[in-house]
Amino acid sequence: MSQLVTILSIPYPQQVYIIKGRLESEGIECYIKDELTVQTNPVYSYAVGGVKIQVKEEDVAGAMKILEEEGYVNKQYREEDPYREIELFANKLPFFKKIRFEVRLVIWIFILITVIYLAIYFLMPPNHN
Repeated sequence: MSQLVTILSIPYPQQVYIIKGRLESEGIECYIKDELTVQTNPVYSYAVGGVKIQVKEEDVAGAMKILEEEGYVNKQYREEDPYREIELFANKLPFFKKIRFEVRLVIWIFILITVIYLAIYFLMPPNHN
């Protein structure tokens, strides 16, 4: 079974339908995530990271090419996006697959801070008064 990958996030759902229609017209099956949350209360859009368009992992390259052609994604920005690599790596971990990207990012930051704190704690010489 293919993993779903978020290829684009938009604050409001109106434009998502146009993009979804364009992708499906090219034979790319896509899904919309967090649409109902944003429709229920538009203020939540920024809290959940907007309405997301997801495609199967094997369709990402074709979908991104279409989004670049249509002007929704800048190729240079996409190649330099540091979160993209984190998301692809996290999708391979068993328990991280089902967690929203924003929550995964918070978990990674917490782990990083904990490791740095422990390293400093154990590497600092004891203070003898």
